[in-house]
Amino acid sequence: MKMKRNTTAIAAIVLGLCVLTTSALADVITGSGYMSLKDSLKTTAKFVTEQADSYTATISYTLKEGNKIYTKAENIEKRDFKNQKSESISNTTSDNVSTDDYSGYHYSDSKMNVHENDEGLYVTMYHNPQEVERGTNPFNDEIMQDVEKVADAFVGTLQDIIQTEQKDGKTMYICNADSSQIPIYINALTSFGIKYSLFEEYNIEKWQLPQIRNDIYVSNASAKICANENDVITDAVLVGELKGKEKNGTEHTFQLEICFSLTDINATEIQTPDITNAEIYYESGSVSEYSMSLPSTDIGKYTSPQTDIVDGKLVKTGEYVLEITDISESSATGRFASPDGFSFDFTAEFSKNEDSFYGAKFEYQQNGETKYGVLNKSGDLNLTIDLDVVFDEQGIANYMEPTIEFNRVFE
Repeated sequence: MKMKRNTTAIAAIVLGLCVLTTSALADVITGSGYMSLKDSLKTTAKFVTEQADSYTATISYTLKEGNKIYTKAENIEKRDFKNQKSESISNTTSDNVSTDDYSGYHYSDSKMNVHENDEGLYVTMYHNPQEVERGTNPFNDEIMQDVEKVADAFVGTLQDIIQTEQKDGKTMYICNADSSQIPIYINALTSFGIKYSLFEEYNIEKWQLPQIRNDIYVSNASAKICANENDVITDAVLVGELKGKEKNGTEHTFQLEICFSLTDINATEIQTPDITNAEIYYESGSVSEYSMSLPSTDIGKYTSPQTDIVDGKLVKTGEYVLEITDISESSATGRFASPDGFSFDFTAEFSKNEDSFYGAKFEYQQNGETKYGVLNKSGDLNLTIDLDVVFDEQGIANYMEPTIEFNRVFE
């Protein structure tokens, strides 16, 4: 599921707050807090993207000024890789703009994709079985590696404002920093990111934010992060106080809170939703277990001209005729006739997801020999027929004759 643009904007400044807080984790109390936290972040990323059987991740944020909430959102992401299921639930609200209120639900497994919003429930049935993606480890990304180098450069600039606690194998990182403890260049870097992400024109208009343009800075920031006995981060709270001025000099103080939790590790269960009243779509014409189908509107007559060059001109010498007389969920019934008088009736069985070809397979008799053909759809008013198709032991189709293209005829 894609993140909404306002969620992306908030995420963009998390890095700045992280730089402020994690830079403070200098070598105090129990060794290098910064290095320990960085190791926990890497362990968590690897666990989620490579090792976990299942988990539930909850991410929420709130941006407010005093008691006025400009935007508040919560996203619950569930993944069950063992049973190939995923679920996402999102809710966004705002005191200022009712149009920013949003609720969404998304479910996916190997067979279908389900999406629900304020307008209804929609289902897409897959053409081929799909795999629930784990995502990629961000620490393997070149950009993230550069960010890590920048964060490493800041270590040692802040001192004595970090507490590291250990209990029952778990580690708690607690960091607090006010404006007097934040070096000017770190705050300047963070403020730059805030100005061109949080206070961009899109968000100002959408959330009806004050038009902050000058003297933007972080007045204080704090973080509480907990890693379990396996060094996987299970809880985190980042809080930042942001100050800035409008062009007329009016100063504003905003509070941004970001929370994260990782629960039901290797124990998350996802229920398959009821799609009885859903609007269902079929990817690439797939129906149920069938990878191909034809709508009933394709019943009718189709023709294809036989041509030859006579006296330097292309002329019609005959006509192939295809008639589709009936279509069911699993097959299409019809009749084929060639210009030379050869004809046959057929029932073409739609291919299934596990088949090694795509189309509707049928058999016919020619000169006392059983042969196979394939019917396909090539356009809104077009069908194709392949004759003398040879299927190997793996069920892979080998096409021996040119494809005959048919056009719909209306009489």
